[in-house]
Amino acid sequence: MSARLIRARNALETFVSAAKDGNIAAADNFAAPFSAVIAAAARSPSSMPIPSSNSGSDPFTETVETFESAFAVAEKTYEEVCLDTYEMGTVPNHHVFSAFLRCIAKHTALDSSEREHKVQRTFEEACHAGELSGPVMEGIELSLGGSLLAVPELREQAVPEFWSRNVPREFKYKAKGKK
Repeated sequence: MSARLIRARNALETFVSAAKDGNIAAADNFAAPFSAVIAAAARSPSSMPIPSSNSGSDPFTETVETFESAFAVAEKTYEEVCLDTYEMGTVPNHHVFSAFLRCIAKHTALDSSEREHKVQRTFEEACHAGELSGPVMEGIELSLGGSLLAVPELREQAVPEFWSRNVPREFKYKAKGKK
């Protein structure tokens, strides 16, 4: 993992601990620290060596490095925010969905069924949450190699208002060609 990703994940864990201890006042949404981890994973190399923590006397195992996938960290963090794992009332917002889509674009194989499935699932979750925004649509385009037509629901230029009901106006999606 990159140093940035490690720092972001450590900051998230510190935040969660402080929130659970009551040291952070309740907010409308605690999604920002989760989004920061996912965004850091999107900017990280796909995998990086992590020095082994083995302290045994075997010289071979002392030099073995394990690989932690930046995408695995992003997926874990995405699931934590979507499932409200820490029971803080956390709800994913369009920043979380957008960052995760950028992660999918960087860390999964283009034209793979894995990528297609993850993009479709993330799109559906964003729509259900009312968080389909311009940045989410950009993440979908990036993940699908520039084509929104791969997502059947996006073949129409107009998207239902309830798909973006929770998105601030400045982040609303505007279809190309629409004013």
